[in-house]
Amino acid sequence: MRDVPVIRLFGYGSLMNMKNLRERAPSAHFICWANVIGFRAIFAKEGRDHVYLTLEDKGDESVAFGALVEADPPALAALAQNEPGYRLTDITKAIRPPTVYSTAIIPPVYTFIADVKPIPPGKAK
Repeated sequence: MRDVPVIRLFGYGSLMNMKNLRERAPSAHFICWANVIGFRAIFAKEGRDHVYLTLEDKGDESVAFGALVEADPPALAALAQNEPGYRLTDITKAIRPPTVYSTAIIPPVYTFIADVKPIPPGKAK
């Protein structure tokens, strides 16, 4: 039994890189690969040179693939510091881990999402 509360986080993009995750938040650890239903990963652009990945809530059958990780509050704070412009969003209803892991997933599950407009087709340069 743990004395420290844990937060489950859906990581996509840079948070799928376990080496990167451990450097940013050493106490965070991988649980399993998972999908988020109704969301899609999109590249967004801010200014002239800043392109980054976020999730867009499509409310349909779209699927975003990522890593389900567990973090304590200090690890979550460290990850949030490295994700400026993103907000922590509850995606518990959309998370779909592989069946074999489903008993290990205790809600809620969060992810970082930025409020942006996608890059129009043909405009990413």
